[in-house]
Amino acid sequence: MKHPIHFIPSALSIAMACALSTSVMAITPSIYTGTSTVVNPFTGLATDAWKFAGYAENLSGGKCSAVQITPQWVVATAHCPLNDSATFHNGWSTDPAGSTFDCDETTDGGHKNFTLDLSVCRLKNPERFSPPATFPPMIGQAAALLIQKRGLGSILYTGYAGGAQPTMNFGQATTERAQGASSFDVDGPSSFHGDGGDSGGGMHWFGANDGRAALYWIISGAHDTTVDWRPWVMNKITSGGGTPPAVLSEQDVLLRANSVVPPPLSTGPVVRVTGTGQFTVTWMPPSLSSIEQIDDYHFYEGVVGSTPRTMFTTGTTAVVTGAQQSPTHRVCAVPRNDGLESITLSNCTTFESAYPLVSGLQVASSGTTSLKTVRTSWNQSTVNSVFQYTAKYTVKSQSGSVRTASVVLPRSSSSPSFTVGVTAGSEFCVQVYSSTPWSDGAITSTCKVIN
Repeated sequence: MKHPIHFIPSALSIAMACALSTSVMAITPSIYTGTSTVVNPFTGLATDAWKFAGYAENLSGGKCSAVQITPQWVVATAHCPLNDSATFHNGWSTDPAGSTFDCDETTDGGHKNFTLDLSVCRLKNPERFSPPATFPPMIGQAAALLIQKRGLGSILYTGYAGGAQPTMNFGQATTERAQGASSFDVDGPSSFHGDGGDSGGGMHWFGANDGRAALYWIISGAHDTTVDWRPWVMNKITSGGGTPPAVLSEQDVLLRANSVVPPPLSTGPVVRVTGTGQFTVTWMPPSLSSIEQIDDYHFYEGVVGSTPRTMFTTGTTAVVTGAQQSPTHRVCAVPRNDGLESITLSNCTTFESAYPLVSGLQVASSGTTSLKTVRTSWNQSTVNSVFQYTAKYTVKSQSGSVRTASVVLPRSSSSPSFTVGVTAGSEFCVQVYSSTPWSDGAITSTCKVIN
């Protein structure tokens, strides 16, 4: 069962203000019922994936979480590693004695990898456990990045935190920060929305309509997607004569996720400020696989740190009027599918929305001969992003001849100006405008007969 967030479309003028929203459900921390009936609140489906997580107890009585990933093999962290004298229990244990390990201390660098913060060992007595015939597959690094970037599905954290009962927590599978009703700050990733568990515990992933689990990672100080942990674990299992878990690809993940959240834009929207409080925004649709679709776009517009105005459109252009002028304006064009979306800066462009105007335009002449020096000047712009001024002038002599030219001046700290030589009696006309990366502002002009 899907849990989409549905939105009410607003008028095209984007007059309606709306909270920035993502497809997030409430997190349910510290779930433990004492039975196998644990329900994923994101799918409404029961799961027993928590049983694969367990704990390794040392002779001293200390416990660390660990995860059984095949009938014979268990992974844990390197900062609290497995060892031959530790005894393992999990939700599939059928013998209270559990099982100790056979840890390969020498071959291929041993059973610990401190760079990945992982250890892996074989169970001496796998017959003391009753797991299902099929174990959750691991997720390849590219697929994990896809889950992370697109906010696909949900993740169950399971650990033991030193006790004999697991601590569990379901969270949305994304690193993008959830937004509050008064915030338009979508600046970058935060951690997954999950608490629960402890180092060495399991992070099992579920698609949107799928009760099957896949092993995303184990909980550790390095449980991100910057380093691919899977090859080392698979090599250790293979070299030890075992069969490693299956691996989910990006396509597998999309099929399980049911393509709930569309991909973000490949490049941010293009903005052109066309007047005071006015701008047009255009964007290119992202590339889609054969099983993906985009229903429409949720368009956000506003000042960073404020509540954005929004609208919905099936097109790829928005015309904004009545907007604030700000050096930190932001627009986002967010692809949606079935009312679900993922907020990321990939969909956004931040810009200065002020429309640059030229003020204080003056033309003055000097000189005692028939050839006068004409100086054109104007005030420095107060718009922060102005990077140059363009002046186009025309000189029409008394005989009717006309000459035209352009002058481009970079922004400077002093009053911008330029001079040209003009014959007395000629008409001098000039047009000046200032440019930002998003606009060529309004043209200001004046004419004067030079005497």
